[in-house]
Amino acid sequence: MAKVGRGVRAGSVGTGSVGTGGGETSGGPGVAAGGDARAAKKKLRKVERQERILGELRASPAIRISQLAEEYRVSTETIRRDLDDLSRRGMLNRTYGGASARAFAFEPALSERHKEHVEERQRVGALAARAIRPGQVLMIDVGSTTVHFARRLSAELKDLTVITNSFGVATVLSANPTIAVILCPGRYDGREGSVFGSDAVAFLDRYNANVAVISASGLTADGPNDVNPNAAAIKRAMLGRSATGLLLLDHSKYDLLTLENVCPLDEIDVLVSDQAPPAPLGRALKRAEVAVELAGEGGRGDADRLARLLQGEVPRPDAAKPAGTRRRA
Repeated sequence: MAKVGRGVRAGSVGTGSVGTGGGETSGGPGVAAGGDARAAKKKLRKVERQERILGELRASPAIRISQLAEEYRVSTETIRRDLDDLSRRGMLNRTYGGASARAFAFEPALSERHKEHVEERQRVGALAARAIRPGQVLMIDVGSTTVHFARRLSAELKDLTVITNSFGVATVLSANPTIAVILCPGRYDGREGSVFGSDAVAFLDRYNANVAVISASGLTADGPNDVNPNAAAIKRAMLGRSATGLLLLDHSKYDLLTLENVCPLDEIDVLVSDQAPPAPLGRALKRAEVAVELAGEGGRGDADRLARLLQGEVPRPDAAKPAGTRRRA
């Protein structure tokens, strides 16, 4: 029987030997006597535990707090906080005593989304607008954050050309007579206040722009995604006709997976958000050479650097070429 030395409890994770006697544990390297997979789960960090919870939801339509607490050897309050956190991030639906899988193809209507994370989205829109320069041509898609961006453009900029499928963006910009607004044709979607469809995509293909300004339902290491395939098609078309791709979203979209991937991460040049992304997503963004700019209170941030990024004057992280030099197919 393996000896348990001072300072090491039975069942704890070690380095292959336990105590001063050097005896190997019966559970194999790294696990003390009596250790098993259930004991190992007790050592999971919060991020790891939440990843496993999401994995269980992919295998089962519903999970219970009591079962998770027993499985991971933590308190029910810890699991409840995990589920509340994941629910706030839109990654599951909270139910009485547990959680259920989130529908990948559902998102509240635009009018409802306008009420969420208002301050954060205003900050993102304000910083991004300060980086736009007179004379530029922009393509702007539909979204609550892009409307905040358009409001700041209308109030602070002049001599722009904007191509959009969003009635909200077009209406806000129409208050500024120096901004030319080109509205896409297509099938009107009342929930989104915008037009979609093949006519809109074909229309966008006639134009070229300096910057495509898009939002997304979620952002993962695979890239931005959207609950609406028609919206995803518009975003891809805008990115394909623009020298630089600018993604605007708040922190609630991080690690949120919805129905359709818009594009790989490396087709986005710059991300503007209100908070730094979680470490794993941050590493993925760096590998994809996406520059990340953060908007502080009141939209404070390095607008000059952001403007240079959008014009291709500053290399992106680890990039051989600066942003704005790659035309997408």
